[in-house]
Amino acid sequence: MSDLSEWKLAVVTDLVLKVVPTNPEDAKPWEDVAVRAVYEYERTRESWQTGDPNFDIYQDNFIRKEYIFNRRNEIRTKLIQERGIVLMWNAGRSYTGIWRDDTEDAMRAYLETRRKNIGGQADGYNSNVDAGAKLHDGLTMPVFEQVRRLPSTNN
Repeated sequence: MSDLSEWKLAVVTDLVLKVVPTNPEDAKPWEDVAVRAVYEYERTRESWQTGDPNFDIYQDNFIRKEYIFNRRNEIRTKLIQERGIVLMWNAGRSYTGIWRDDTEDAMRAYLETRRKNIGGQADGYNSNVDAGAKLHDGLTMPVFEQVRRLPSTNN
């Protein structure tokens, strides 16, 4: 990722962090969070631009709802890896909302959900490999092994 792309992602991540709810009962859909982030920037544009020389060099036309919404996975990853903040979500049939949580329990819950998702994908892939090998002699494909690691004891 280029320096410009990193800077843009950092700016929109800070905006999202500013407007995303901290309470599960107040969870908002990603689209609403993106709109609120753009509104927050427009409302306080000068404070965001002050002290950041990149705003003098580059235009701020990337701060749009679509840009933020389309980079939601990158924003979520950046928050987890750099700040230890998890964007949790509640899922429903017609409504999905997000909120932020920086507790250790939230991180454990998020990582457990990811582990289950990846484990399920590996199991599905492996069953497809087994079925294909039964129908086509000589078909070889690598099988994914799920490695389970114990939690780190050095906190």
